[in-house]
Amino acid sequence: MPRLCPPAKLDAAMELSEDDLDEGLDALAVLVRKYAKDPRVRYAYGVSLLDADRTAEALEHLEFAERRGRDLDRAEALQQAYFELGMIVHAERLLQRTGGDLNEAIDVEAEMLRNHGPGWRELPRKDLLAFERARVSAVRRRSDAVAELTRLARRQPGWCALQIARAGVALTAGDVETFYEAAAAALEAGPDDAQALLHAARAAFLREG
Repeated sequence: MPRLCPPAKLDAAMELSEDDLDEGLDALAVLVRKYAKDPRVRYAYGVSLLDADRTAEALEHLEFAERRGRDLDRAEALQQAYFELGMIVHAERLLQRTGGDLNEAIDVEAEMLRNHGPGWRELPRKDLLAFERARVSAVRRRSDAVAELTRLARRQPGWCALQIARAGVALTAGDVETFYEAAAAALEAGPDDAQALLHAARAAFLREG
């Protein structure tokens, strides 16, 4: 049986969050550390992080809460996080489980093209899911983000959107060799893509010193 937060403590932290979001987040973070397996606490913290535009941080808490207490409010908050992070395939999977229709919520074709690039229909679902998850790691600047994207690139070397993301994350992490490799692969996969061309120009500039 997980250790549950006393309702009065959670209510106080949530009220504080309504009055002062930063202070409320600090109070909720304390409760999350103490009651990490309480889905109510994780949900409250996740929603407050959403309100603070810290969606990538909110995701793990909202997923935890939705898995352990499936109701409409939790599903809607998680769906919002998925949409904000461009995790369209994750959103589709959630809506299939909850009886919703992704096509009623967004323009699926446009969002998939924007977030996954041309040719996404030919890609395995597991790779689309892995790509969405790896990009969240990148947003959170996790040290394993480059490795996640590189593992996926070995399976899908011609996926332009993936190589573009990999190049950007590698450059931010200071992994210049991986940046060169990913930039070249992105340009080969999408010679007319603006981001691929930009990475190629950056690579040329860095090589020239």
